[in-house]
Amino acid sequence: MMPAVFLETNRTQIAKQGIVLLEKGEKITKDLLEEKGKNTKVEEQVKLSDKEEADRNREFIIEQISPELMVAEKGGVEDILFSYFAVSLPEGWDAKLRENENKKMQCIIKDVHNEESGEEDKKHVPFYEHEIIITAYEISGMPENPLRLVERLKQYFTVPVLYSVEPVDTTAEIAGTCWLYGKNRQKQEFEYFFFADCGDDRWELYHVAESTNTSIDYEIESFGDFLDEGLVTITNKIEKKTYGREQKAQDYFLWKGSANEQLLVVMEWDRDVVIHAYKRDDYSEPISTVAVKSFNPGHIIIKDLDMDGDDDFLYKYWETEIAKEGENDFEGCIWDEEKQRFTQLSHEEMLKQSIFLQEAQKTAQEEFALSEEKIQAAIPKELIGYLSEYLLKSREELQTIMQPMVSDRELTIEEVQALAADNPCIKNKLLEIASCPWGMGTWLKTDADNDGVTDVFLCEYLGGSLGSVYYSLFQGQEDGSYLLTDERELLKEEFAFITFEGKQYMARTTWEFTKKLYDGIALDYYENGQYQGTAWIKIAEKTGEGARSTKLAYMADERYEKLCEGLNAFSLKYDSDIEEPVGTAEQEIETTESYDRLCDIDNDGEDEYYHSYIWMSSNYYTVDYLIFSMQDEEKSNRINDVLFEDETGVPLYVWVDETDFGNITYVLQEDGLYDFHINGYLITKDNYVKVIQTNCSVQTQIEVDYRGKETFSFLQ
Repeated sequence: MMPAVFLETNRTQIAKQGIVLLEKGEKITKDLLEEKGKNTKVEEQVKLSDKEEADRNREFIIEQISPELMVAEKGGVEDILFSYFAVSLPEGWDAKLRENENKKMQCIIKDVHNEESGEEDKKHVPFYEHEIIITAYEISGMPENPLRLVERLKQYFTVPVLYSVEPVDTTAEIAGTCWLYGKNRQKQEFEYFFFADCGDDRWELYHVAESTNTSIDYEIESFGDFLDEGLVTITNKIEKKTYGREQKAQDYFLWKGSANEQLLVVMEWDRDVVIHAYKRDDYSEPISTVAVKSFNPGHIIIKDLDMDGDDDFLYKYWETEIAKEGENDFEGCIWDEEKQRFTQLSHEEMLKQSIFLQEAQKTAQEEFALSEEKIQAAIPKELIGYLSEYLLKSREELQTIMQPMVSDRELTIEEVQALAADNPCIKNKLLEIASCPWGMGTWLKTDADNDGVTDVFLCEYLGGSLGSVYYSLFQGQEDGSYLLTDERELLKEEFAFITFEGKQYMARTTWEFTKKLYDGIALDYYENGQYQGTAWIKIAEKTGEGARSTKLAYMADERYEKLCEGLNAFSLKYDSDIEEPVGTAEQEIETTESYDRLCDIDNDGEDEYYHSYIWMSSNYYTVDYLIFSMQDEEKSNRINDVLFEDETGVPLYVWVDETDFGNITYVLQEDGLYDFHINGYLITKDNYVKVIQTNCSVQTQIEVDYRGKETFSFLQ
């Protein structure tokens, strides 16, 4: 009698020995055996298994080849043919052959919009260039299983993020298509893979690579646009298929376990993402399947997070850094060795279970504390004292004494281009800047990190109204090359490297964002190619008795003199961080409309609904200022004329006090970092008059704030 085998997992196919594998709880009956078609299916399975075994054992060989480049022009359109790879070139693009380091010829499709041609309709972006590099390979021993093909290719091409556009049952279906593409984060390149079936078990593969930085000034700006416009075909395939860049359906990753067990991890896209794990070279069915929330595979990190010897996945992870408080927004999957599957974990669960992340967070906190001490030791008090003396004087005097300290040299664009030719990281940044309409950057040469080797330092202006910049350090190497070792995003400020007692510091003249006024100097310190921290020398207001002085003026009327005492007391205790003052004549209300105060502001016997608040600046060009609106539009315009009559400062607060002779409207205006003045108006139905004003001067002092580096890279 045939034995029954019961499985706790998914039902499998019939084995070679002819044993019927049943679902748990099924009983063997004659009808069941006939229904399963034991005899015929065993024979089919033997053939299938033999075929799979043969596919697994086929020797996969990939060799680079050097096809000729054929060019034909028809109707003003230039077509090129690189073996079976055909491209129609739009205006502004050209093609040529170029020998690579392996002495093989590659096809280079080059953006030539910038070549001086004299044609008015061609746009020119200074120093921008873009190349699409096509390399041809011959494949023998092509696997029939598409997952096996992916696994083989990932051993030849180190594309960290590799996608396919749709699942297929056999590799025969991918002939003539761009089935695989991906992004190489290390090289900052997009990569595409095309396949041509040449017959007699011979295939050709065309690997296409281009920079991720593309100009947005042209109709066809990248190879992705070539695909989207249908300009690429494989000529030996009757059915031409191309896919756009957004149609990714599967992502592929190689994974290594504690016993050097290797998996191919396939992530399928649907409403959620389903992660399948296959044992390498055994793709009949996955050993693990788990559904996770949607995420961006371009930001996946593969790392042994729980330190059990098996790789895990960290995703939704944008910066590859961890803050000292561990507030990063990430999730992940931990491999469960006992259950042989991935388990999805939230951010909190990841921190609980991941020894690696716990240690990283602890290290970040410890290094943050140490970095503050390190900065205090690295930036001399003599330098801080010297700059502080002039910081409290005029800005012109400060510039005069700092100018002789500047130790950097600005590079010409020609010098940057020469460096880019031999340094991919500099080339990527140069192309990134040139590809943007707002592209600007300041390139410096200086020993930024005090190691005795000259570095290249870039301030890249990112565009937008906020005024953001990237500070990038390309550390000089002993062999004369440069590596990008540090990058920070800050707001645009004046900056230069200065030298003091033989050491270099980056000095930034900082400003108070809400007022757009200079408020200090930041001294940034770099070491070993990395930013270490900052000493911020800040102009701060003095507090306590005698720190403020007021000067009052009022109309020659004894009624108005009575206002002086209260206004003077308010000026001496005013804090710019307080909530908006509420006057004694005002009633705070809640309405369904946008008005939250009620008051007879113009002394006409009728209460008015109004609303006032501070508009908070969110860009590089504006400051915080008062917004006032009233339900009665005509009155609102008249009151605003009063509030903004004085143009010597920036209005921030308005409130109304009740007096014996009418309601007085006060407007507080800031005159600088800390000084301010207050005007008091008596507003009537037909007129207004300023009845009192107080000017408040605030003494300042220098405070020094040492700031350690708050985030630390721990995954690279």
